[in-house]
Amino acid sequence: SKGSTGSKAKAQDYQVLVAELQKHQAQSQQARSQLASTLLRMGEYHIRCGEYDEAVMALRESLNENCSVVCSSLSSMPSLDSTDNGDESLLSGMSASQWSAPYTPKGGMSVVSASSSPYLSTAMSKDKSFATSDPDMVAAQRKSLGDMITTLSNLGKVHSLRGEDEAAMKYYDEKTKIQAVRMNIEEQLS
Repeated sequence: SKGSTGSKAKAQDYQVLVAELQKHQAQSQQARSQLASTLLRMGEYHIRCGEYDEAVMALRESLNENCSVVCSSLSSMPSLDSTDNGDESLLSGMSASQWSAPYTPKGGMSVVSASSSPYLSTAMSKDKSFATSDPDMVAAQRKSLGDMITTLSNLGKVHSLRGEDEAAMKYYDEKTKIQAVRMNIEEQLS
């Protein structure tokens, strides 16, 4: 019948579009992960030069980019919204404005992250075929988790060097939480 043929064509069109979305989402995640790694290296450079304000800006932006890569598909990240003692986590609302001040290299352009796609978030929650196991995307997420751990450690180091021990401990505690999340994810993937 004509109606079922049209329905099949729509389903095929949809599957082609889903595949294209997944491909571009994976490419976007990889690019954001690479951007975050570069920002992390910029932060480390500023630490070596004793430029702590610049280091914090670059490291926070790196953390924001990495969180956008990881939080886009890992359901275990929202558990970081509060700490064991009830304090708000440093990573809660990472995609919101908490870390929104863009890092601007000396004499360079501002690096501003793009927000997560509301459409993709909605589509992923409704249609489980969006859940990707794309090896490149999984690799980008693993890399971003590792970079988040390094970034949090560096942020703790900066605050420690400034004599801000309480702030440093918050970053080190957050690093420990991310390490636990990473171990949990690695166990699930193996």
